[in-house]
Amino acid sequence: MKKILLTLAATFIFCVGTGYAAPINYMATGQTAVGIGTDTFFLKHKFSDGFTLGYQSIDLDHGYDSDDIYGDFALSRNVGLIVGARDFDSETDAYVGVGVHAPLAPKWDGYAFAIGCGDFKEMQVGANFMMTGNLDLNLYYRSFQPDLGDNQNKFGAAVTYIF
Repeated sequence: MKKILLTLAATFIFCVGTGYAAPINYMATGQTAVGIGTDTFFLKHKFSDGFTLGYQSIDLDHGYDSDDIYGDFALSRNVGLIVGARDFDSETDAYVGVGVHAPLAPKWDGYAFAIGCGDFKEMQVGANFMMTGNLDLNLYYRSFQPDLGDNQNKFGAAVTYIF
C-alpha cells in the first residue's frame, strides 16, 4: 500500500512540475533539524505530529537569493502539505505544494516535493542517508523555474543534524 501511495504522489508531483530546498527528514515531535548544503541553510522544528515550521535561505544562481518561511502540515506519515512564503530580494511570494517521503533501504529515505505560485515553480527529489542516529547526508536534484529569468537545474548535497 505504501509503495502505491508513494508512486501516486510522485506521479502527481512530476505532473504538476512544481519543491523547496530543505530535505524532508523523519523527526519526532519536539525535535529540531539544522542543515547546511551546497547552496542552502535551513532550520526546522516539529511542533506536533501534524505540524513542522521551517526557515531556509537559498543562494540561487543568476541573482536569485531567497529566504523562505514555511509550514509542513502532515496529511499522513508520508505525505505533507507545504505552505510558505519566499522572499526574493525585492518581493515576497506565497506558495503551496506537496511533499512525500518513504524508506528506500536500510539507512536510506527518499523524498520528492513540489511547490509553486504565480511567479515560480520548483521541484526537488532526493535521498537521505542516515550516517548516525542524528546526522543525515542528503543528496538531491532541484529544478527551479522562475517565470522571469533562466531555469536552474542542479545536483547538490547537504548535511542535516537532528536534535
